[in-house]
Formats: sequence, C-alpha cells, structure tokens
Amino acid sequence: MYQESPFHYLARHWVEACDRMDRSGLETLAWDNVTVLETDEEGEPVLLDTKAALLSFMQDGFRVRQMIGKRWRTEIEDYQDVQTSELSYSSFRLVRQVDTLDLREKFQYAVTVVWQLSNHEWRATRWHVTRLRD
Repeated sequence: MYQESPFHYLARHWVEACDRMDRSGLETLAWDNVTVLETDEEGEPVLLDTKAALLSFMQDGFRVRQMIGKRWRTEIEDYQDVQTSELSYSSFRLVRQVDTLDLREKFQYAVTVVWQLSNHEWRATRWHVTRLRD
C-alpha cells in the first residue's frame, strides 16, 4: 500500500511543512540543486532553480497567508511512485482546502517529484506543481 512507501512519507512531510509554514522542514527535504516548477497564488507557473529561490518563494507565500489569515489543509490523493537505486519518482494529486475569514475554496494540483539518494538520504531534486482547472 502506498502509505508504506518512504516516498509517500517524504511527500507527506513536504505537504505538512507547507501547511504549517515550516521553512526549516522544507529545507531538510530539498537538495541545494533542486529545481521546482511551482504555482503562484494566481495559478501561474513559477520556475525556482535553486534551493534559496524555493525557500524565498515559500517564505513570501507564508507571509501573505499570515497577513490575510489564510489557513489551509492539504490531502494527497492518487499517490504512485517508482524507485530505483538512486532516484525515485512520485506523482500524486494534492487537494487543498483554503479558508480565509469569509471564504472557503478548494484547489487541486498535479504534483511530480524526483527524489535523489545521496549519502544514504533521500531529498527532492525536482518538484513540479500544476494547478488543475475545474
């Protein structure tokens, strides 16, 4: 079952760090050479080609969430992964419920992660997020 996969655990840890606005949690899950194609607040793609750029993007998003009182809860659905000796590929759908003071919205994203093994430790080396339109 996918919940037993170490990569499902890593993906879950990443999602929970985003939900908690935990920068240090994200930092431990990405290699310095990580490349991320993320989605901004308007659903537009943003290329982040270093770990520093990723952490800055996430920190900016955390600040906006705090200012407007935005909270969210995220679930992983349709999880799949394939593992080799030094790389793993995960794909899944994120379902994020976003609550503000007067609004509740639900967003869905297709996510692909490439995990790389180095020094007996798995971390994200590529991360791609696409917002799914209704």
